[in-house]
Amino acid sequence: NRLKFNQPILYYDLHADLADYLSAKLLKAEAVIHYVASGNIVDAVQIAEQAAHPLLVRGDHDAIMQMQNALSDQFIPETNHAAAIVHIRASRYADATTLLNLTESQLQNKVDKLPVVLSQKAFIMLEQGEYQQALEVAQRVLEVGADQRIEAYAMRLCGVCHVYLDDIQNGIATLNQ
Repeated sequence: NRLKFNQPILYYDLHADLADYLSAKLLKAEAVIHYVASGNIVDAVQIAEQAAHPLLVRGDHDAIMQMQNALSDQFIPETNHAAAIVHIRASRYADATTLLNLTESQLQNKVDKLPVVLSQKAFIMLEQGEYQQALEVAQRVLEVGADQRIEAYAMRLCGVCHVYLDDIQNGIATLNQ
């Protein structure tokens, strides 16, 4: 902190150089942290957007959470969504719901990604016994339109919700579709 106070240009340059080096070495989460420290939010956001999904696929949950924490005051759907999935996998549903709500608001105009977020919200609601709300959100997925896999998942969510709501006939009919 003394360096930042006494020689701010050197401080920011050191972080920028380190961020470039880490990015070149494919240490994306670490690069994001140093880009943020250098004041280069644009590159930090760009790397976070590109790295979120591959990190999730590799199961590098720590890296996702590091990026999400470093950019917590930014609105980056990819990073927020990846962090929400990490929370879901750890059964931290309140944290996941907060991030999914934020991600949903960011994706209102991106109908290709919105159904995934909505189906994950419906899953959490189902897990928490909020069957009517889960049914409504799953039905929104079907209304918005989704790829075949997400649509089939939403149909299963609807069927299970109907069963839990004692609408057995509708539940079975939905599950058989």
